[in-house]
Amino acid sequence: MHARLILFLVVISLSGLEISAQVPDWYRKMNKLTVFPASEYDVNRLFEGAKVLAKTPEDEVRASGYGTRLIDYDIPVGKLSILFSAGKCSQRNTKGWDLEDGTIINFRFTLNHPIDSNLLKLNSDKLQAARENDIDIWFFTDEKKGLTYIIANSRLTGVEFSLPEKYFRFCDAKKQPSAARSAPKPRPIQRRTGSSSGDMPKPATRSTRKAVVC
Repeated sequence: MHARLILFLVVISLSGLEISAQVPDWYRKMNKLTVFPASEYDVNRLFEGAKVLAKTPEDEVRASGYGTRLIDYDIPVGKLSILFSAGKCSQRNTKGWDLEDGTIINFRFTLNHPIDSNLLKLNSDKLQAARENDIDIWFFTDEKKGLTYIIANSRLTGVEFSLPEKYFRFCDAKKQPSAARSAPKPRPIQRRTGSSSGDMPKPATRSTRKAVVC
């Protein structure tokens, strides 16, 4: 009986270790937001109850000519900022993305508490690595998915996503078809003072090399 009890406790302990080592639930959800055409509906479905901290005012969406809007969310494990399309090409969207209203263009997620990067079980063969100038911050990018992992001291601090190039659809490309590949991504609209975040961060000048995840 005593031996069986010990065996039972060992099994329970190992099960607990296995569960704790599983990929975080928030990461599984973030991956779903990278599948085109993920939308604002998917955000609300996956992160039910997420609090909206700030969003681009409708008058700025109309005035910008880009037809995009930025929404900041507060979720239990961190802050999530997403740039959405505000609709296909129209009189108010003459130089932005030709995507359905609510389609995710890019996002940035920052963890409240960095985690061990090994928990994500990243495949270094599919990633490109770059280092922020003079700072011990690494960016590991999966170009196929458009997802970048931000790691400092072997701890994941957040992830960023940008729509892969094969999904680039620009309004001005309709007038100049050859411009589709070279057209710049529209920047998120500048928000009024007091908003929780500004433009999506631009990648720093980095040197690309084979990734080795710490």
